[in-house]
Amino acid sequence: MRHVAIPAQRQPIRVALLSSLTAALLGACTLPEPDPLDDPSRYPPRRPDPPVAHHQRVAQVGFERQAAFEVCSPPNCPTVTRKTLAAHRPVDDRPLNSPQTPAPSLPVSPAPTPAPADNVVAPEAVARTPVAQPPALEPPAAPTTAPAKPAAPMAPLRKLTLLFNSNSAELTAGHRGQLQGALGELRRAERLIISGRTDDQGSERLNQALAVSRALAIRRELLSLAPDLPARIEIDARGRCCYVAANKDEDGRARNRRVELVYTPSTAPS
Repeated sequence: MRHVAIPAQRQPIRVALLSSLTAALLGACTLPEPDPLDDPSRYPPRRPDPPVAHHQRVAQVGFERQAAFEVCSPPNCPTVTRKTLAAHRPVDDRPLNSPQTPAPSLPVSPAPTPAPADNVVAPEAVARTPVAQPPALEPPAAPTTAPAKPAAPMAPLRKLTLLFNSNSAELTAGHRGQLQGALGELRRAERLIISGRTDDQGSERLNQALAVSRALAIRRELLSLAPDLPARIEIDARGRCCYVAANKDEDGRARNRRVELVYTPSTAPS
């Protein structure tokens, strides 16, 4: 090992550095004395901080049909907008467990005082007071009704039947005799119906024409006997219709080949 010589002017500096290093090492190894002010036993135990009261309120979450409500604490509550249901009424920010403000009591009106005894009317005085009686009402007079006129008797219908030969509309002496005998009542008749009828033999077209011819023949004969006949004459002609007997034999068919004069004699005196 090689030794290097140190100049004499640098030796005091070296001694000072070594002294400072030694003092620093000794100070690091020595513990400082505890400060009596840092002893926690000198102070009373600390009380826990009171809980902070958070004001809670009900807020709306969502809009329209998806709207729901929940309890929240400001400032974590949702912001009220025009779309929320709470926009139509003020929001109550009081805590849920806060005491409610009592409603103002309405003033109670005093009971009415009774009237003095001097103003009370005795029941006897009321009973003695005469009461005006309403005038007696006369019963309404019975309505006068005119006596009902007796209904005029209705004259019975008359019917004159004239029989015809098969497939014929010619009048016979018998037909003229029947019309002449009934001419008196026919002059007073107000309405006269001449009905032409047939049996069931032949076609419907032929029988219809035959029924019309028989009814017209009777009307011509009546007007020739009584040109001034006032009755209104109506024609009712229907072939193969309105039978009065069965058409199984000649006797039944003869009864169906006919003309009927239906009329109502007038009840006025002649």
